[in-house]
Amino acid sequence: MSETLERSKMARILVCDDELKLTAVWKMALEDEGHVVDAVNDPFDALKLAGERSYDIMLTDIRMPKMSGLELLEGVKRRNPDIECVLVTAYASVETAISALRSGARDYVLKPVKLEELVSVVSRICDRQRLVLENQYLKERLGQENGQLAVIGESGSLKNALSLADKVASSDVTVLLRGESGTGKEVIAKYIHNKSVRAAQPLVTINCAAIPENLLESEFFGHERGAFTGAVVQKRGKCEMAQGGTLFLDEIGELSPLLQVKLLRLLQEKRFERVGGLKTIDCDARVIAATNANLEDNMKDGRFREDLYYRLNVVSITLPPLRDRPEDVPHLAKHFLKKFRKPNMEISEEAMDALRAYGWPGNVRELENVIERATVISDSGKIAAGDLPFNTQSRAPGPEFKIPEEGISLESYEQKLVQQAFERSGGVKTRTARLLGLTRRQLDSRLKKLGMD
Repeated sequence: MSETLERSKMARILVCDDELKLTAVWKMALEDEGHVVDAVNDPFDALKLAGERSYDIMLTDIRMPKMSGLELLEGVKRRNPDIECVLVTAYASVETAISALRSGARDYVLKPVKLEELVSVVSRICDRQRLVLENQYLKERLGQENGQLAVIGESGSLKNALSLADKVASSDVTVLLRGESGTGKEVIAKYIHNKSVRAAQPLVTINCAAIPENLLESEFFGHERGAFTGAVVQKRGKCEMAQGGTLFLDEIGELSPLLQVKLLRLLQEKRFERVGGLKTIDCDARVIAATNANLEDNMKDGRFREDLYYRLNVVSITLPPLRDRPEDVPHLAKHFLKKFRKPNMEISEEAMDALRAYGWPGNVRELENVIERATVISDSGKIAAGDLPFNTQSRAPGPEFKIPEEGISLESYEQKLVQQAFERSGGVKTRTARLLGLTRRQLDSRLKKLGMD
């Protein structure tokens, strides 16, 4: 954390003023403080840069010929909502200050600009951003410390998984967590990390399915300034952030062949280079991977490297689906009531029977969503069966499906299933993929194949 917070004292700054000499002086003064500064004299150039690069702070004059500073701020905020803005004005008034702050500016300075005042304003913003980072870090640490509380249940299958997790926690062995989406693989990863000697260091997560393939290498290993278009500053990757701690690789089966090779080297040699860099960096991080895919089948199909599989699968922990441990449903339901600050709310016997009988295709994550919804729509202090979003009778296992004699169109049938999943998820792709037992990337591929993208 210390290096991250140290870096937050520096900022990536965009400067815009129609006076060429002023921007040059401001740029030099801010660069002397260690900041990375881009200076332009045309607000349209500033808008273009804001769309291409990521800035922490923008410094701009309020009055410019082509566009006002307030208009520029509005346009930049649309591209980067988190950017902080300092407006420069020659007119000191309460009205000006109010207008600037209402427009989303963090502060303003008066012309002629005193360089020490400008540096001080930027420094205050950096201090505020550092406090935000500290707060975020502490929240993440608190979540990690409390992670094991979410491992709820009394079933034998869950206890077996936890027993194995306890055994591997004391070592640095690589662990492969297996199980359907929503079974709690990330929770178990936190559980192992929190019980290990690395617990005081970061637990860093990479979702291999959620990050575009062209950005994944930079996410893993970081990059040097100028490594590619838009790489305006050096960036530390997740492997570097996890130094001394644990690197959790979720959806490991979605890694591209190129990244599989690089990950294999990381596991074998414990070292890597940033994208565009020559310096080799040692990596002291324990690796835990997770998948809901059948990696053995992927190996046979040539989609997953056999040597990487054996490096990851030193110890395998399989998490049971919720439908195979219905005795844990009441414990989990009561836990989620406490989480949603409804510890005194009850669940009727009929509703609890319905919860136990349901098949839970989305596993524990779906149960959490169902309980949260029920706490909101319940008209009393007790959750009734009618407060649940499903009908267990209609979900009960029916007779085995048989293909009619006239045959069916498999593609048409698949389209209908996907459409139903979209309707049930409210059109949210991540939830749709979860309902269909797919990753987001697999769903996108399936939609393209079916002509539904």
